[in-house]
Amino acid sequence: MLAVYNSLSEEGKKDFETAYSASFYPCMEILYECYEDVQSGSEIRSVVLAGRRFYVMTLPNLPFVTITQTQFVQEF
Repeated sequence: MLAVYNSLSEEGKKDFETAYSASFYPCMEILYECYEDVQSGSEIRSVVLAGRRFYVMTLPNLPFVTITQTQFVQEF
């Protein structure tokens, strides 16, 4: 992120600082929530429920796959 900031013009840096400052605290709240979900185990429950939702409500013939089955991982 620092490299992006340093590559900006002075006007771009001012815009970046404004946007960064406006988003810092909302993003921090989201990150705290994510870390708390991981710590409590809630994120696992969320993934399981999302999987059920996807399977039941959307496309039963396209279930979630493991990361090793993705094209990105298979290319390596």
